[in-house]
Amino acid sequence: MLYVREDTAGIRQIYRSNIYGSNEKQITNMDSNSLSNARLSPDGSFVLYTWPGASISMIYTIELRSGKTYGIPGWPEGKNYNPVWSPDSTKIAYSATHYSNGRYYSLIRSVSPRGESDTTLAASNGFFTPVTWSPDSRRIAYLSGCGDIDYTYKQMWSIDITKPVPINMLYDTNLYTSSGPLDDRIFYMNSLQFITLLLYQKVTLYSLWDKIFLQVVQYIYI
Repeated sequence: MLYVREDTAGIRQIYRSNIYGSNEKQITNMDSNSLSNARLSPDGSFVLYTWPGASISMIYTIELRSGKTYGIPGWPEGKNYNPVWSPDSTKIAYSATHYSNGRYYSLIRSVSPRGESDTTLAASNGFFTPVTWSPDSRRIAYLSGCGDIDYTYKQMWSIDITKPVPINMLYDTNLYTSSGPLDDRIFYMNSLQFITLLLYQKVTLYSLWDKIFLQVVQYIYI
């Protein structure tokens, strides 16, 4: 198991143990209480986390076998948010906030666990843009379309990391995106409804342009 708890000095650290909670080992040695977003890679070989906070957020990974820590280069402004492992554990997607001409933009980026091939794939007009992966680790979904007044996301886009041409998937209000618990669903919400979409062949919403049909299996007004 991998988890975060406070050490004897009250500082948040990452620990690992067996499933019974014994043989605990401390993975990090932070000197300030600012570790966030700890995420274990799906294959269990790496853990990522962000540090030190919100105004400046850098991404780090630790190779659990060797204990070596890698710093993700990120965008020069140091605002790197929402890191997410690809299902095959070979890449991390994240958004890097950039301020230009009086507006915030998020650069949608991907990088290897050791900080190699840190690449910008797309851009979103929003701050702290959330991202998520398709189950085949080929596509990244992200939100965009922030208004100047309410700052809510109104669009969902998708990008194929092998053919980085953004595809507009949804236009709605108050959108968010997340892989489902079985990696075969994606959720989105507006102010009136919560919809769960079941996707054929475990491909997700990103294959909409590939003529994969979607079936609405749950529709709940809130």
